[in-house]
Amino acid sequence: MAGYTDKNITINTKVNGWYIAGNIIFGGLIGWIVVDPLTGAMWTLDTNKLNVTMEAAKHANLDIPDAHGIMLLGQVPLSLRSHMVRVQ
Repeated sequence: MAGYTDKNITINTKVNGWYIAGNIIFGGLIGWIVVDPLTGAMWTLDTNKLNVTMEAAKHANLDIPDAHGIMLLGQVPLSLRSHMVRVQ
């Protein structure tokens, strides 16, 4: 999310019960070996317990509209220098 530090989290997964029972009853070998593994339908994601606390970035994120930051002229890409305005 813009303005916040990146976070990496682990989401617990388990095999979906319908993958096992449904393919035995309805899908057969094709659903078991090909369709469900390729589409990811064989997995259940435990997202009900997902809670992430985001932390604001400690430096200005220039991707945010109306954000201001300080950088050296050498850090400004040449393609953007023509858009620069002198501030007094």
